[in-house]
Amino acid sequence: MPDYKLRYFIAEGPRADQIANEGIAKREQWNADRDALLNEIGAVGIYGNTSFIKGVTFESRDNRPGYIRIRSIIDGGKKLYVFCPDQRTEIGKEIAKRIKGFAIFDFSEYVCHAYNVTQSVITSLKSKIDMVHSVAGYIHDRLVFKIPFGGYNGFAPAIDVEIPDDFKELSESQFIAFVHEGKPLDQLVA
Repeated sequence: MPDYKLRYFIAEGPRADQIANEGIAKREQWNADRDALLNEIGAVGIYGNTSFIKGVTFESRDNRPGYIRIRSIIDGGKKLYVFCPDQRTEIGKEIAKRIKGFAIFDFSEYVCHAYNVTQSVITSLKSKIDMVHSVAGYIHDRLVFKIPFGGYNGFAPAIDVEIPDDFKELSESQFIAFVHEGKPLDQLVA
């Protein structure tokens, strides 16, 4: 399999500002909805992924009507207990209905889809297979992207994404200087 190459970009202009503001607003709304749900059921966190919520977390392992305790986890140095709705009971069915479809909002995924730069490539090194995805972030009031090019998407060569006009390409060192070191864009050396 051919190797992939990561390319780095920054988005500037009115469209970038609009997409960033929409993504931030959606994230804040998701946070408010999550906090309201957690406060109502007395949980401290949710347990799941960007597809669906598997359960909720509590600080104590006390038995809870409508839930089945499935495991304990360490989060932020604290021991938490993951409980899933017990669908054998009416209370559990009601809880499951409330959290069903409450997927975790992913800002990076939202922004990559908005710009149509979502890309996944597969690479193989010796016996190890990795999948690399496009990612986006909002840093220093700017949208930044890391997008893989080349490689394979399954069994065929990946078709590279088309770069939008309002993207400016950065070298890896410029990207690191801006993102990790906080250097202003006008001070970045090509």
